[in-house]
Amino acid sequence: HGLMQGIGSNQPRLVFLDQDPNAIPGDLITTSPASTILPPNLLVGVIQNVDNQALPSPRASIQLSTSPEAIDWVMVQKR
Repeated sequence: HGLMQGIGSNQPRLVFLDQDPNAIPGDLITTSPASTILPPNLLVGVIQNVDNQALPSPRASIQLSTSPEAIDWVMVQKR
């Protein structure tokens, strides 16, 4: 699980809540079942790269597959 942060492009940053997210490029990002706005498991984007050394928490850049206005909660889904 993580928090997606917009950085002014179509490749937002996903900041992981876990210190060892076990995520790799190509993993899918989907809406979370915890969302109260969107149905769960809608494709949001694909992980492009992961920085496990980032502080205070690992992060990844995401290539969006949908409009940024449609994003609420997300989770990493292993392929």
